[in-house]
Amino acid sequence: MVNIEVYNFLDGKNLCNIFASLLVDEIGNGIPNINTELSVINVRNFFIVRGFTSSENVINCAKVFQDYVKEFDDEMSITIKVIDLIQYNTTIESQYLDLSLQRNKKDEYESLRIQKILNSNAKKGTYFNLKINGNNIFYDCPLNQEELVREIIETEFVSKNIIKGDFSNEVYTSDTFFGLSNNPKKYYLILLEYIKNHLFKKSISSEIDLNLFISDIQKSDNENCVLNMTNGKHIVNVSWLESLILDVFPFELELLKKSFDLNGLNYPEKIELGYEELPWEKLDLINELILL
Repeated sequence: MVNIEVYNFLDGKNLCNIFASLLVDEIGNGIPNINTELSVINVRNFFIVRGFTSSENVINCAKVFQDYVKEFDDEMSITIKVIDLIQYNTTIESQYLDLSLQRNKKDEYESLRIQKILNSNAKKGTYFNLKINGNNIFYDCPLNQEELVREIIETEFVSKNIIKGDFSNEVYTSDTFFGLSNNPKKYYLILLEYIKNHLFKKSISSEIDLNLFISDIQKSDNENCVLNMTNGKHIVNVSWLESLILDVFPFELELLKKSFDLNGLNYPEKIELGYEELPWEKLDLINELILL
């Protein structure tokens, strides 16, 4: 069982997330209130883009991808192939949301640390990806970089069993968040990450399994939603913690929009930095989490 799996920003789920965010920006460029929800799937030989948008303007997905990658790897940009399954001029809106978030604090922090290592090397032209299972660390990289990559891993990960792997048959799908325009679902996904970030930083929780159900988004508040925490690890009683979260955090859509300004955010840049400076990282409510 793999505990941690991390890819450089030009590979795996990271590249799918970057492409998804670029497509959302391209579709919504200069057009207000466009509703878009996309997924980018990487099957190694090509990318599949699927989803819908209320925009009528058809974009060239392959060109968007190629223009981004060309800045870092000209040869890679030439080989990109895309199947575009986007449904244009389509509006699919739901009045309810059923969202969940599972995170382990130790694994998340270690993944972010490793992400910075992989990304910094990728920007220098050294590409490799890692999977960690206990004391075993598996890596995959171009054949001509294997010696250099192994040296980097030996320096960064002392006392690990280093094993050459082959990740070439893996399939990756972008995270929901990065394929969304600034619609209600995006704000409530931010809310879950925002809650998780506070609980981890305050050391109230070391592992969370958070579920949020909202029957009517437009009427949502802390009394008109269902919040459940299951299978987590917390230093306080779960029912008490659920109540604290509902009391402290904003659950009204308009309050979330005021709290998180999503206009003009450069998500590819934030992923390149190792998922830094994302909207939910602020800790403005941490002093409100008072443990009695």
